Amino acid sequence: MWPCSLEDPGLRLVGSSSHMSKETEEFMQLLQSPSLVQVGSSLKLLMVAEGAAHIYPRLAPTCEWDTAAADVIVREAGGVVLQAGRCDSKGKSLEDWKEALMREEEVVYGKEDMLNPFFIVFGRKRLQAGDSK
Repeated sequence: MWPCSLEDPGLRLVGSSSHMSKETEEFMQLLQSPSLVQVGSSLKLLMVAEGAAHIYPRLAPTCEWDTAAADVIVREAGGVVLQAGRCDSKGKSLEDWKEALMREEEVVYGKEDMLNPFFIVFGRKRLQAGDSK
């Protein structure tokens, strides 16, 4: 289960106007009245970790050095960075991002290829009835 519901109105996303892809636009169309805050790469992950943003969809190319340190902070804060499909170095999607996201696999680092897959960062998981902190 994802940490927030895509049906929640007014979710705050972090992203980049210079890396807006058709896949990112497609993801944003799934949301109800989202707001978009534009900041640098690692800052986007950190904003989700601290709760200043709910989601960071990155459906454009990045490398491990852009995200690895901030990914650790997201995980320690209770969030998750999920793979959303492989891409090539020019940002061409090599698999359907929606199918990849549904597998709920976390981004893995230390690979031979330093290119990250597309990914979506979600903040701390909402507790369900009966869950403990």
